[in-house]
Amino acid sequence: MWVVKQNDDRIQVHCPTCHEVEAVISGWEETLWADGPMEPVPMTDD
Repeated sequence: MWVVKQNDDRIQVHCPTCHEVEAVISGWEETLWADGPMEPVPMTDD
């Protein structure tokens, strides 16, 4: 899967093999992930 940030800030996900658009994401700018990846969280045995 390839992820591309569009000029209008939408994120488009598509398959480089079949050339189909799989998803378009918008409205993400105010989410917890807008500033980048979160800090790693240790794995726990639940």
